[in-house]
Amino acid sequence: MSKHPIEGIQKMARALRLVESAAELPRFLRTAEEERWTYHEFLHEVFHYEQKRREQKLQDRLTRWANFPVERHLDEFELEHLRSIGVRQFQQLRELNRFKSHHNLILLVPKRPVRPTSPSV
Repeated sequence: MSKHPIEGIQKMARALRLVESAAELPRFLRTAEEERWTYHEFLHEVFHYEQKRREQKLQDRLTRWANFPVERHLDEFELEHLRSIGVRQFQQLRELNRFKSHHNLILLVPKRPVRPTSPSV
């Protein structure tokens, strides 16, 4: 048994504001023991994880602040409401390699026309 309990290490990590890493510390320790990581590898993995989680949280926060109406993926996009771009062009956009590397594409389309629920008289 280690002379430093995991809970104490997690508490110190939270005090250092490594909140994301503190939550995942047991998993990191288990993997490090199984794969016999060096101290350097262990620290690298913990800090890398913390950095990536902070970047993801920042991106999520900025997206919420931007107040975009709906977040959709290109596969979910309904082409019948799009007049300014053709199906072929849209397929080319979908196939572009740069979108696979997590770039954002913002398409502004008019809202769907409201269909009356009862016939007009």
